[in-house]
This record gives sequence, structure tokens and C-alpha cells, in this order.
Amino acid sequence: MEITNVDPDQPVEIEVSLSGMTAKSAAGETLTAPEVDSVNNFEAPNTVGLGEVGDDGTFVTRSWPLFSNFDRNHLPAFLREVLRQDRLPGEAVFSDLSFVMCGGPDSDIDLTTPAGTTACPCVEELKVRVSAEPMRPTSGSQFLFMVRVSTPQDN
Repeated sequence: MEITNVDPDQPVEIEVSLSGMTAKSAAGETLTAPEVDSVNNFEAPNTVGLGEVGDDGTFVTRSWPLFSNFDRNHLPAFLREVLRQDRLPGEAVFSDLSFVMCGGPDSDIDLTTPAGTTACPCVEELKVRVSAEPMRPTSGSQFLFMVRVSTPQDN
């Protein structure tokens, strides 16, 4: 079941009734974004992923959901690692220790990384900008991170 609160300014309290069924478990996940209409599509490439703050305060990446859209499917190497292994620590994914997901203060970093496909992982070098949603690092909290091809305006 998926439930969406369409009012960005007001929280919503919900109650769910399961007629004729008994729930064996329940879980919730909150996804947020910088803007209410944030999307990941051809006009707003390239990757949106979910991160989480672990019990020990470290930032980890989640392998799902990870939505990617790079030219010729040339995925940055670090994103292929995120897809292969769930809950990778930020320091294992991103080389820049100033990045918030590595414990640093910066919510945006620029990287040059090998990119390619699973069959040919290093077809090109790709300059990307990685951004993490601003948040307080509370154990169990989730946040979005975005990876996109760098533009001249990033410098």
C-alpha cells in the first residue's frame, strides 16, 4: 500500500482498516525532497537515491530505491557499488570526506569518476555533482541524495 500526503505544509494522521485481513507486519518510509515537485526524469537527470542514518550516526546508502537515467546507461562506478550492496557507509561510496554523507559539512561535492555499464565499467570519465538533502543526523532518519552530470554553473 502506498499513501501520499498531497499537502506539503500540513502533516496528516491516517488510520488504515484491513477488512477481512490481518496484518502480519507494517512498516513506513518517508521520502522527502528539496521541492514538492522534485522529480527524476529526462528534464532533471540523473540519479535520485535514498540514504539513511545508522544507529551509530553514520550515513549509509540504500540500494533501493535508486532511480538512474544516464546517457548510454553509463552509470558512475560508485553507483554500481550502491546497487550491489545495501547500506554501504558514505565513506565507502564517496571519496570526499568533506561531504555530509562522510561526516563532513558539505551537502554538495563534485567528483570525477569512471562510468560505464556492468559489461564495460570504465568506458569514460564522468564529472558529477552529488548533493544530499539537508537534515539533522538522527538515527533511523532517511534522506534523498542526487547525482547528476556537472554543468559549467557548478564551478
